[in-house]
Amino acid sequence: MKGYSIGIDIGGTSIKAAAFFGNADRDGLISGEIRRYPTRTADGAAPVREIIERAIDEISRGLPGRMIAIGVGTPGLVDREGNLIGAAVNIPGWDGLPLSRALEERWRVPVSVANDANMTAYGEWRFGAETGSAGDSLVCISLGTGIGGGVVLDGRILVGAGGMAGEIGHVVVEEGGRPCNCGLSGCLERYSSATGIAVSAVRMAPDFDSPLSREIAAGTAGPTAKQVYRALSAGDSLAAAVHRDSSRHLAKAIGVLAQTVNPKVIVLGGGVLEAGDIIIEGIREFLPRFVMPMSLERLNIRRAALGESAGGWGAAAHARGKNTELYFPPPHQYT
Repeated sequence: MKGYSIGIDIGGTSIKAAAFFGNADRDGLISGEIRRYPTRTADGAAPVREIIERAIDEISRGLPGRMIAIGVGTPGLVDREGNLIGAAVNIPGWDGLPLSRALEERWRVPVSVANDANMTAYGEWRFGAETGSAGDSLVCISLGTGIGGGVVLDGRILVGAGGMAGEIGHVVVEEGGRPCNCGLSGCLERYSSATGIAVSAVRMAPDFDSPLSREIAAGTAGPTAKQVYRALSAGDSLAAAVHRDSSRHLAKAIGVLAQTVNPKVIVLGGGVLEAGDIIIEGIREFLPRFVMPMSLERLNIRRAALGESAGGWGAAAHARGKNTELYFPPPHQYT
């Protein structure tokens, strides 16, 4: 199929857009650098939608061929028809917006709308490092302020019956643990996100006598996850304990994924990974406690390759091709 698709990734501070030329298989070409459009999502749904439309207009201007599809990665839950069915953090009025239909009516092309973490997972599967070795299955975990996730299974994004598949940050890793905004307690993101790591440092500080614990006691350290890992590189004992605690919880959640989804590759991204390979090394230390030996032998854990480009590239590629449909498992598979 000739022509190009447009990918849009709606982030907290900017909207990113890319064009994709390619076929329905894994071959393809992203056109130029991904474009960024700063925005204040807190201003509400209307300004965000206006920036999306401007981005599509501008990135498609002057491209050869014709636009054949649009893909959008958005915060919040999305139903099969591309409607927003859950509130999105920092975008008032976003829930209930018929985004897919609105874009289809304006540009007269098919539109694919999915959760942004799912589009990021698809981008890493399609274009990320050592893509071919990922086979048809990949799990992407983003460790940022919270923890997002996406699952690509049989070459398609796994969404689930209610759009909740891939909510890895809300796997309960400590029964009766820290309360989470989702309504549960003990969720992974309460311990292993940047926010969770900072909370752990404060809570664990009284049990240690180290430079970081003294800074926390004196109020001179926030702390932040970045400060914790900077202290870890200097041999700080509190930072080492916080890192081990975060790693253990991550390994526990990954164990659930390894036993249920059995992905060939787990990709880790997000701001916490700026600390380097020590994050993956910490997880690997604890994995034998939570993953069967046969599964562990085949489990590859890698850092994400695309950074903030993954969502836009994934959305652009996802928008075209028969094998890029969202994967809602048909009921007859279970009868």
